[in-house]
Amino acid sequence: MKTVQDYINALEFERTHIHLIGYGWAPVKLGNELRAGDKLRFNYGSTGVIKSITPSKSGKTAQMVVIENGEEYSRRISMAAKYAVVRQ
Repeated sequence: MKTVQDYINALEFERTHIHLIGYGWAPVKLGNELRAGDKLRFNYGSTGVIKSITPSKSGKTAQMVVIENGEEYSRRISMAAKYAVVRQ
């Protein structure tokens, strides 16, 4: 039988992790906590390193340049969303 503490632990885990397709659960950071040099994890386990982040005028979104498999990709991200990171 599950206790209240079991449910609290499960909620805490889901608050600090995200489920990626083909990989499983990964720790997260909010968009406003990401910095250049952070390593992101994507679906199916691929990874990329943040080269730069430029916030928008409103501060709600940012333009991010990620180096993944030797290629540079530009992405627009929400500062309030959760993004999977590789913990070192």
